[in-house]
Amino acid sequence: MGILIKQPIFWPTKTTHPLKSPNMQEPTEPILSKVMNTATKQVIDKITVENRTNTKITAKEREQSNFWNPIALREAIINAFVHNNYTNEITPKFEIFAGRIEITSAGGLPESLCKREFFEGSQYQEIRN
Repeated sequence: MGILIKQPIFWPTKTTHPLKSPNMQEPTEPILSKVMNTATKQVIDKITVENRTNTKITAKEREQSNFWNPIALREAIINAFVHNNYTNEITPKFEIFAGRIEITSAGGLPESLCKREFFEGSQYQEIRN
């Protein structure tokens, strides 16, 4: 069993989710950016604590390395938040196990781009987020 991190994102509006409807106030860009930055930082901080440090002490020096590369891990966490599809009200999920970390984001390929085209390097022009 691993550690599950599901970071809720509380939108500072009349609703608790970012979907636009006639009765709701849409979040402004600076507030939305602050909420996303806070959520991302909290997950990075938690996973940094869980990132084990391996230490090897030799006659000359002490060698330390993290189990997961901190720079790659930070990039993966940021990508999970940035490229997530929030229209389904699902936030990214981060699961830490003994030998691995799993990051699940509700993003995906645009509807008009198939997997084959993606791996062939097809250019997609529509902006999603």
